[in-house]
Amino acid sequence: MKKILKVLILIGLAAAFIGCASSPIAMPDVEHNLVILHTNDYHGHPVAFFNYPAGGQGGLPAQATFVNEVRAENPNVLVLSAGDFNTGRPESNFFKAEPDIIGFNYIGYDALAMGNHEFDHNFADMQKQIADSDFPWLNANVVNEDGSYIDNVQPYIIKDYGDFKVAIIGLLDVGTSKTGNPENIQGYVFRDEVEVANELVPMLKKKADIVIALVHMGLYDDVTKGSKRLAAKVPGLALIVDGHTHTKVEEPVMITNEVTGKEVAIVQANQWGLYMGDVSLSFMNGEVTGLDYKLVPINVKWREKLDDGTKVYHFVDKEIKDDPALAALMQPYVDKVDSVLSEVIGNATAPFLNDDTRKVETAIVIW
Repeated sequence: MKKILKVLILIGLAAAFIGCASSPIAMPDVEHNLVILHTNDYHGHPVAFFNYPAGGQGGLPAQATFVNEVRAENPNVLVLSAGDFNTGRPESNFFKAEPDIIGFNYIGYDALAMGNHEFDHNFADMQKQIADSDFPWLNANVVNEDGSYIDNVQPYIIKDYGDFKVAIIGLLDVGTSKTGNPENIQGYVFRDEVEVANELVPMLKKKADIVIALVHMGLYDDVTKGSKRLAAKVPGLALIVDGHTHTKVEEPVMITNEVTGKEVAIVQANQWGLYMGDVSLSFMNGEVTGLDYKLVPINVKWREKLDDGTKVYHFVDKEIKDDPALAALMQPYVDKVDSVLSEVIGNATAPFLNDDTRKVETAIVIW
């Protein structure tokens, strides 16, 4: 009996310690600042690529340089992906996103919310991707039939910055139950995002100073869908970092919560790593006190046609140099793809113009 009592006391003390360690720690009436850098719908674009009208845009090596610059100027930085890092260019697809994970690890992403394309691979391949990731995969509303979470996937994490703690919860569009690869989503239960968030956020508010929703739900005109519905129905969120609809949000989308009457900001950073969202979030006593936001182009370019017909390409913002170490890590994957795709499989006798492909049949014929 004494041994049993001693064990129970130890368990109780451990639980008390864990609860204490997980509780908010920010001093009252002290304002704190957190910089959140985020991408979404990255879709396998590990190196700079051609995006109309110019090449050399995006790429993880340039993104790494930008993130390092931000970290050098700010003590508290959070780097997030709102999902769909799978399925894109050959440099990624040929290797089941291996170079992308290497790049995300190098950059130091803090978390990835699972997107619908994270189910493009079978369970074994997904588990290998998770094992190779130095960052956690988050999802709280897709569970096994017994109610347990997907193997090695966490519903949320809590980041400790010393003076404050931040909880990040991951959610996925419940519509993935109909649009996801049927072979790879069987056996999973897709729970309503708002229902799950309302279960977890009150608990997380006791463990952290603010709660951020990292979601792959989408921005729609209708407030009853996607991340707007989440913002309206779930009290206690400081920010929603969204993905899924590839929306280029240049100003935060502000939605009034129906319970608290407070506005909640939603951000989303276009697609393919062409932009990185940059949020400067201030908060005090668990409430947001300020939010500055901008979209940072990662070597995005535009074309100017001069009077003489010459085409000149300009950066939308400044040029960002590639991180040389990460570029070197990417090069073997680029070389392998080039060697495969440079193989001649046929010869065209005339150009295949695509100027009017929406009006007339293409010259390409599949026999």
